[in-house]
Amino acid sequence: MSTFQKIESFTQQYQWLAPILLRTGIAVIFLIFGIDKFFHVNAWLAYIPTWAGAFIPMDLTMFMYIQGVIEALLGFLLLIGFWSRTVSFLCALHLAGIMVAVGYNEITVRDFGLFMATLALSLREQGKWSVDSWMKK
Repeated sequence: MSTFQKIESFTQQYQWLAPILLRTGIAVIFLIFGIDKFFHVNAWLAYIPTWAGAFIPMDLTMFMYIQGVIEALLGFLLLIGFWSRTVSFLCALHLAGIMVAVGYNEITVRDFGLFMATLALSLREQGKWSVDSWMKK
């Protein structure tokens, strides 16, 4: 058996882990970004374009703290696999809003990849390691 065939066999054997790994990876990203907004709020404020800040009807620091809570909550819900499809879709909407507000740059390229991953996650069953799976029993 060639190396390629061994890799193919291995990945087919463990393909059931794909949604768990994807969900966990996205969850950790949202958790880190959400929590980091409380420790480095000024760094995150720098990403808000002036034109977008004009549409936010509150103090931008408070807005960023609220964003942090939302992102951390979405990350936590994804991590435990609770309402995974809905939460993944909300993450995709959140990322779409960020991409529109920030415009095209290196952040948008990263966020587009995360957007596609969260969208794909919202279209797939989450597997046995999720609260969703436990609740179906």
